[in-house]
Amino acid sequence: MIKEYRSLGESLYIETLDNGLKILVSVKPGFNSKTAFFAVNYGSVMQNFTLGEKLIKSPAGVAHFLEHKLFDNPDGSVDGAFALNGASPNAFTSYDMTAYHFDCTDNFDANLSTLLSFVMTPYFTEESVAKERGIIEQEIRMWEGRMSSVNLSNLYSCMYENHPVATPILGTKQSISEITADTLYTCHSAFYNPSNMALTVAGDVDPQAVFDAARALTPAGFAEKALPDYGHPEVLAPIKSRVTKDADVSAPQLVFGCKVMPKEGSALLRASLVSEIALGAVFGKSSPFYTTLYKSGMIRVGFSSYIDYLPGTGMFLAGCESPEPDRVLESFAQTLQNIRENGIDKRDLLRVKAATYGYKLRSLESFDSICYDLADAAFCGYEPLSEFALFDSIDSDECSRFICDNILSDNLAVSVLMPKSN
Repeated sequence: MIKEYRSLGESLYIETLDNGLKILVSVKPGFNSKTAFFAVNYGSVMQNFTLGEKLIKSPAGVAHFLEHKLFDNPDGSVDGAFALNGASPNAFTSYDMTAYHFDCTDNFDANLSTLLSFVMTPYFTEESVAKERGIIEQEIRMWEGRMSSVNLSNLYSCMYENHPVATPILGTKQSISEITADTLYTCHSAFYNPSNMALTVAGDVDPQAVFDAARALTPAGFAEKALPDYGHPEVLAPIKSRVTKDADVSAPQLVFGCKVMPKEGSALLRASLVSEIALGAVFGKSSPFYTTLYKSGMIRVGFSSYIDYLPGTGMFLAGCESPEPDRVLESFAQTLQNIRENGIDKRDLLRVKAATYGYKLRSLESFDSICYDLADAAFCGYEPLSEFALFDSIDSDECSRFICDNILSDNLAVSVLMPKSN
């Protein structure tokens, strides 16, 4: 199927193979660079899952561990195969996705074959798992040494009782000590099946050649899908309203947030876009909230705020560095109250909406961004590139309602890191 987005200058070729693999190709005539993503609808929050009638509980950090180990095969690291063909490979694990990708200018077909082959061909030994465990332990120590990570972890412990988002993507030293070769094989078999994956490509490529390569190099037939279990549904109120700890920081570090109801499909896409525009208008760098706090010295390092939707949950998060965190929180509460009484200023909203549209339009020039967004659309169940058509219908009233309905002062949890006294 070919979808033309003439207003965006985009042509999208879409195919779903008989084995369930979704393939989306953004053709970019005249560009030398080419990018391919091979993504799995599997991230760190999918620790527990049902396969058939069996409930499987895996240690935290397996998704990330798998991402590392798949680059090894009986012949050595696949990095060498990519290097021979001039490609730069990489991978990442998030809460809800694992993706393997490469960029190249030449030998795209050979690099695509390497990508498809190594991701679908697991090879683990207890010896190699033990070696990798040491490498990931170093990553965990580095993560634990970042005060921003510590602060966010403290906040999650206030917000969440059951959902695995509170566990670091890397896992913990204890949890990765429980990961074995059998654990990796089990989780690879459960999630790395074509019907739970997506291949996305951007560049001056032949879409049919991409479809044919994927058909030849991925397993035939449908495999049974694993059904993730995110624990007992969370209530919106936090477990604990605040935690304050001393830490090796030069100035107080503030993060706060609340849970929001999860979304799926087109509702998720609209809520994500509305939240981005609304939060930018109310708390962005040109907002009265930000400029007042910045001029008074209450914000030293930029204030950030966003809403993230994940499988089984959603969350609003915000934070900054401030000499007086409580004054920031007071100003935040006053701003929320002002929105309830007066709504979001229409001029502020129009300005942020235009800037957001421009930013997203420019992101179509980034092949990495395109491939990620196409994979996200495939997994979340919304039409690719459809967010551009939503802008005209988003107004101040909808954005004001969104803020009022989702960000409630009573549901906020707060974490503060204070400088250790001498």
